[in-house]
This record gives sequence, C-alpha cells and structure tokens, in this order.
Amino acid sequence: MTFLSFFYNYFISPINNYSGYNIVNTFTYVTIALVLFFFVIVPLIKKWYGKLDFTLFLYVLSVVFVGSMVRVSEETYSNIQWVARSANPLNVGFWFITPGIYFMITFFALVLLGISRFLKIKYNMNQKYFLFSITLPIGLVIFLLYLVKMTFFWSFVLIILSILSLVFIVYLIAKFVFKFKFNKFELLAIGAQLTDGIATFSALTFFPYFQEQHVFSGFFISHFGTWIFPVIKFILTIVLILVLRKMDLNENTKLYILLFITLFGFATGIRDIFSIANHLILGV
Repeated sequence: MTFLSFFYNYFISPINNYSGYNIVNTFTYVTIALVLFFFVIVPLIKKWYGKLDFTLFLYVLSVVFVGSMVRVSEETYSNIQWVARSANPLNVGFWFITPGIYFMITFFALVLLGISRFLKIKYNMNQKYFLFSITLPIGLVIFLLYLVKMTFFWSFVLIILSILSLVFIVYLIAKFVFKFKFNKFELLAIGAQLTDGIATFSALTFFPYFQEQHVFSGFFISHFGTWIFPVIKFILTIVLILVLRKMDLNENTKLYILLFITLFGFATGIRDIFSIANHLILGV
C-alpha cells in the first residue's frame, strides 16, 4: 500500500463517506489535540494570562461551547446545515469537522487571548471582561438560532436536566456518604464526561438512526450496550481525579489536565446534544 492510498483510506475516505473513525485517524487526531493543548495553548496561556484560574477555565469552555454548536452546522441531518463537509483544507467545510475544527477553535481562542493581553498592557483593560464580551454574545446568538429550530426541544431539556441531576447526586453522595468533597474544577470534569456519556447514550438508545462512530466507545457499546458508555466515562473520570490528587504535581499542572478532560467531554457531548435536538426527523 502506497502512502497516498494509506492516507486516502484512513483519513480522506472516512470524511467523504461519513464512515467515522478508525484506529489510525483516532490516534492521529488525539495526538494533534494533545500537542495543540499542552504545547501550544498551555504555554501561551501561561505567557499571556498567568496562572490558570476558574475564570479562564470558563473562558475556554465558552469557546468550546461555541465550537461544539458550530460543529453541528455541517451535519447533513441537521436542520441548521450551513456548510458541507470537505476533506480539502482549501474548502470551508474542512474547518467545521475533525481535525480542521481543532485548529479553527484553537486559533479563535488564542487570537482573543492575545488581543486581551495586548489591551491589558496597552490600556490596562480587564482581560476577563474582554474575553467573555466576545464569546458569550457569539454563543448566545448561535444558541438562539438553534433553539428556535429545535425539532426535539423536550429531549434537549431532559438530557440537560439528567446531566445536572446526576452531577448533583454524585456531589451529595461523595460529600455525605464518603466524606469526599469535589472542588469546582473536578465537578466540571465530571459534568463534562457525563455530558458526553449521557448524550451518546440518549442518541443511540432513543434515536436509532444515530450510530457510534468512535473506535473505542463503539467497541464497548457493541459488546455491552449503550448504558456502558456513561458508566465507563464516569468511572474513568473519578479514577483520574483520585490519581491526580495523589500525584506529585503542582496544582496548576493538575488544573490543566482537568481542563483537557473537561474540554473534550463538553466538546463532543454538547455537539451530540445539539445533534439530537436539531436533527431532521428521519424515519421516526
């Protein structure tokens, strides 16, 4: 097999044919995500912002929220399809799917962070206010556009309420039964991974024309059922939080690891929730 045929079979064809992910492109995309986050985003955050605090944590999540909604706009089964997917970086559709959207959202987040840094130095402007003054209005406008066209509004509401209820129950059980208190960063990580797990469970269980396209989650779901995915996500997140607490790392490094986990839980989970809520009614 030549390099070109290998590249086409594992990267181009899955995009063009909507066939999802395979072990090769999964490993590649995860590597790209790790490199972008820990070798591009984290160093620039440290340089332009300083210590990672809860406000910056929320800023990154606000960017992810925008990116996740935008990601739905290329889906053929969405009632808000703005672009057509493409494997060609010269076409706009490439930047709305993996891996193009990684670069687009990273660029967007860092440009805003860089501008806020400049304004802070030049005019002593509050970085936090500037960042949220951009991301929140954009996110709100896109959300309202999706909201008015939702075909499954109550499914959207029930999924959100289920996630919030589960996080609250986990917090109460941990605090009053096990005498273990999660901090707000850890709760966001748990909520993010439950968002991904519950959204995937809901899509595959109640909307049978959705299919799991990821390699590892697809393996477990096909062997044990859709219920296994949120359970695995939850258990792994709890284990990771406990391990992080025991590791000999500075607190800022631990927060960046939690941010990465939170980011990717919400990125896929929020996208899936809007995919459910805004899909065209096919075969119902």
